[in-house]
Amino acid sequence: MNDRRFFVVVGFAAVLIIALLLVRDWRDRAVFDNLPKTTSLSGAFTAREGVAEARRIAALWDPAAFLQCVRIAYRGDPHGDDPAITFEGAPIPPSGWMYRFFSRPRGQFLVLTLTPDGLCDAESESAVNYLNSQPLADSFLDSSRAFEIAEESFGRAFRKEGPVVRMYAQATTWPSNVGGPPDPTPHRSTWQIHYIAPRRLERRVDLYLMLDAVDGRVLTVQEDEAGQVRTIHNGFAEREVPRSSSEANGHRERR
Repeated sequence: MNDRRFFVVVGFAAVLIIALLLVRDWRDRAVFDNLPKTTSLSGAFTAREGVAEARRIAALWDPAAFLQCVRIAYRGDPHGDDPAITFEGAPIPPSGWMYRFFSRPRGQFLVLTLTPDGLCDAESESAVNYLNSQPLADSFLDSSRAFEIAEESFGRAFRKEGPVVRMYAQATTWPSNVGGPPDPTPHRSTWQIHYIAPRRLERRVDLYLMLDAVDGRVLTVQEDEAGQVRTIHNGFAEREVPRSSSEANGHRERR
């Protein structure tokens, strides 16, 4: 009799737990489905100009969620020569910004894409492999300033050597996905800005810059020629990595 009672209690507890989980999932889904589909934004805006709206919407999902990444959200023709963002750091419509928030209690990301037409597209993603994600610094540089630094340091000279068909930019606490010298500061807030050359070029060279997103220091600069990535500036070592003699003399024409 005691064994039967034990199994009845265990079975009832299991059913109750499942019911509570289903109710929680239903409630979470209802909150997500009711997130605003529009914003007060109109026209092209910089990365920081969209933060307030993104945080307002994210707080409806989870008040404890924090901003982990801001990234250009490309909405142009993937087969065209639309750079997605100007060299002044503002998206070219219809492209906008993606704001990724992390909820530690939920173990999920909320990804909000805000576009110049005032729309907001929301997605939720599992963060099971990124539970150690850290918040982006509140004082991260705006995209306009980040692009100004990128242009003044390496970008403008790079563009004089050949066409740039697309730009990629994100402010994040995740390391660069193109490798390079290791960052001695874990979870540093960085701006990662890429200058992408047309795929049709016989000799294609892309430029990757990583800046400290708070003080603007140029941390690393890399060039990718047909999949071969080389570091041309290592700010962690506080020294310039020399190029080949032909490149140092300015003979790196892209065709």
